[in-house]
Amino acid sequence: MAVKEHHVTVDGNKIRYLEEGSDGPRVVLVHGLGSQAERWQQVIPHLSKNHRVIAPDLIGFGHSDKPQVDYTPKYFVKFIFDFLEHLGIDKTIMIGSSLGGQIVAESAAASENNIIQKIILVSPTGTMRTTNPTLDAYIMAALYPQHDLIKTAYQKMAGKQKDVDESTIERFRTGMSQPNAKMSFLSSVISFKHWPCNN
Repeated sequence: MAVKEHHVTVDGNKIRYLEEGSDGPRVVLVHGLGSQAERWQQVIPHLSKNHRVIAPDLIGFGHSDKPQVDYTPKYFVKFIFDFLEHLGIDKTIMIGSSLGGQIVAESAAASENNIIQKIILVSPTGTMRTTNPTLDAYIMAALYPQHDLIKTAYQKMAGKQKDVDESTIERFRTGMSQPNAKMSFLSSVISFKHWPCNN
């Protein structure tokens, strides 16, 4: 079964998402800071054997619209619920990575009527109060999306012994070169330092 690409309008913004799988339980995958739905390309085929898998480009990232707003936790949580409602999803499992993990946790805490039934968090942003060399490198790569800066940032995250796939570098470079991409990235970085769990 092939991954299908869709676009929907959520609260006036065009949102891109990938979908694959059966009519089984729904699983929504939420990527991290500066990423997009392809973050999950290696796990989607496995999950889709028994689930309907949906992986959006979060608003402000990937090929989704990037309105000029404050990318606060409240804004992302509202987006998650609006997106689920638009797709007619009333029960789901959610998996989030990095910033997406924090968004999933916040969404689950705000969930009513047991919409979000289970969550899996992959390295959620957590309680970061200060920056660190890895985040500094990632921010630098986002502001100046050049090949070597992007590669260095990803190596800091994965370990220098790990090869960084050229398609990953190009996808990040292309994504961060879009209008308003840097703005949404930096707004997200600033906002997650002020999330309630981080104070």
